[in-house]
Amino acid sequence: MKDAKALSIKVLSKTLDMTKLTPEKVEMATLTHDDATGKTTIRILPSYDVQALITTFEKEQAEEEAKKKAAQAAAAAAQRQS
Repeated sequence: MKDAKALSIKVLSKTLDMTKLTPEKVEMATLTHDDATGKTTIRILPSYDVQALITTFEKEQAEEEAKKKAAQAAAAAAQRQS
């Protein structure tokens, strides 16, 4: 479930036409089915859960961007030495 929520935030950030995701602009819910009881439950995530997902996503994006920049800098430095 955790990976599905993280993927949802990633997809929303790529597809929505806004510069920054916020819990006020995004609403998320989960739909789970319990085979033992046969009941299906819908749970709307509170804004603090959505904010935590957004914060985690933004942190991961920043780390990926930093790795890309470091790789580009290393490639440029190696090219200059050639």
